[in-house]
Amino acid sequence: MIKKNTYKKPKVYKKPTADKKSADYKKPAEYKRSSDSNNTSDHTKPAGYKKSTGYKKPVDYKKPGNFKKSADYKKPADYKKYADSNIPAEYGKPAGYKKSTGYKKSADYKKPAEYKKPSDFEKPTADFKHTADKKSNEYKKRATFKKSTAFKKPAFYKKLRADKKAAADSKPTTDLIPTTDKISADDKFVRLNKFIAANGISSRRKIDEMILQERVTVNGKTVKELGFKIDPGFDKVKVDGELVRTDTKKVYIMLNKPKGIITSVKDEKRRTTVIDLIKLNQKIFPVGRLDYNTSGLLLLTNDGEFANHLMSPKSKVHKTYYVELSKPLEEKHRIKLSEGIKIDGIRTAPAKIKYVKSSDYHRLYISIYEGKNRQIHNMFEHYGYFVRELMRVEYSGLKLEGLNEGNWRYLTAEEVSKLK
Repeated sequence: MIKKNTYKKPKVYKKPTADKKSADYKKPAEYKRSSDSNNTSDHTKPAGYKKSTGYKKPVDYKKPGNFKKSADYKKPADYKKYADSNIPAEYGKPAGYKKSTGYKKSADYKKPAEYKKPSDFEKPTADFKHTADKKSNEYKKRATFKKSTAFKKPAFYKKLRADKKAAADSKPTTDLIPTTDKISADDKFVRLNKFIAANGISSRRKIDEMILQERVTVNGKTVKELGFKIDPGFDKVKVDGELVRTDTKKVYIMLNKPKGIITSVKDEKRRTTVIDLIKLNQKIFPVGRLDYNTSGLLLLTNDGEFANHLMSPKSKVHKTYYVELSKPLEEKHRIKLSEGIKIDGIRTAPAKIKYVKSSDYHRLYISIYEGKNRQIHNMFEHYGYFVRELMRVEYSGLKLEGLNEGNWRYLTAEEVSKLK
């Protein structure tokens, strides 16, 4: 085999020049050009030559890309375009062929006089809803199908369902159920903050703060969102790592809080709290709060629902305080405080103000149902008065009545029912 590009021209090679006829060249006397006008070849045809009439182009014939018709070309007189029925099978439409979409009847077109629609002619309609199918007998049979009354599930099916149910009942609940789920009223699940509050840890509001601080866990999982529900029968709830135990006995206590005592269950600085004054084995928490330098009536309980009701502004539970001011209260300021004023852009609820003595404007009683932080101090300081002494003397009709400072007692059943 000869490899490509191995051929080399000889050094003495010269390209031949085109042959040219000599100047004295003449055609032979017997030479005649063919009489066939279509013959363009340079040779003569045999004496008996006839052009074939049955010639057909091959199936795979294609015109060359540079093909052009002769300028003097004309179609033969007997040329006719193929009728649709006579088009050869091998004929194909050009690659770029598109059917005309712009056909319109001519303006002067008229139907023939003998034209008539067939008697069984129906205009086709788009039955997208399958109305014809729905009217069929087969469809009606499927719609009205009912299981035979003699049908029975096999015995092993019932056993399998029973085993699954028994396994589900024996497994403790581990998933937390958010309140967005539709749970029936008679369900055993309860809100997490309600469960903790009902067992003497704190009020619902405080518990919600603990949940946001990620201090509450359920079955070892930290709860980060408010509004979850649990099953008290199975779920284990812990606050700051300590298990919340179900406490069925409710406790209601009244304390005469002295100054310098923290209204809290625990204090990070190890200062004395109101819980230290009572010293009960049961877990209780204060209902609301009194400032460090404020004394007077304070309620404590392990009933979260009870505490939530008393602290809610919607309940409008009035608390009355004894106030001693730095200077006499002017009448115009008393009226404005009674109607409610704006503090930090928020209007306070109306207050009831009454003087201890009609001639003494330094000392008075003020009754409010809101419990914002340092609210009474801020109300009087708004007009330039300073609170020298503040003591809560009444809580929704409940009074201290001889209970000495630092002492406490249980509320009676009648007092509890009035507060509820």
